[in-house]
Amino acid sequence: TPLLRQSLTPPLPYSVTPPLPAPHSPLPALLHTLPRSTYKVNIMAPTKVLIVEDSPVAMEILQRLFKSTPEVEIVGIARNGQEALAMIPRVNPTVICTDFHMEPIDGLELTKQVMANYPRPILVLSNSVKADDTKNVFALLQAGASDIYPKPTGGDYAEYEAIKQKILSKIKLLSGMNVKARPLN
Repeated sequence: TPLLRQSLTPPLPYSVTPPLPAPHSPLPALLHTLPRSTYKVNIMAPTKVLIVEDSPVAMEILQRLFKSTPEVEIVGIARNGQEALAMIPRVNPTVICTDFHMEPIDGLELTKQVMANYPRPILVLSNSVKADDTKNVFALLQAGASDIYPKPTGGDYAEYEAIKQKILSKIKLLSGMNVKARPLN
């Protein structure tokens, strides 16, 4: 019955297999009439992130930030765009989090290559994408970057926590975004 089905289905995002009832209970016969999918454990998978960053300090901050939550799984770390492009087919990230200034392939060229060959959401974290850097921001967005945010710095704890929450929210939002391939110009 619909009422019984509702009472046995826990709220999302987790559903739990109900414990086996006592042998004398009328519940076993009812359980066999419900679809098996009602009982399966269904835990949402974490967002797979590839970090592309050439600064060891910024890399450490980003790793600490992403490892602070079970909602994000770091599937790869690259020091530049060239390493990232080689890694993408193997690690298949949901979201790419990249710096802007890197050698030999920078964040802009990485964004162009990713959107042409492996389209997926890209979050650019850089000191060169602040409000007064409209040229860089426009170039990245035109290339296909999904979002842009200033790179986190050490700062105090309260500032770090605020930035952490903003970046994690952006990653979560981007993980559900559908992007389309963009041909190289």
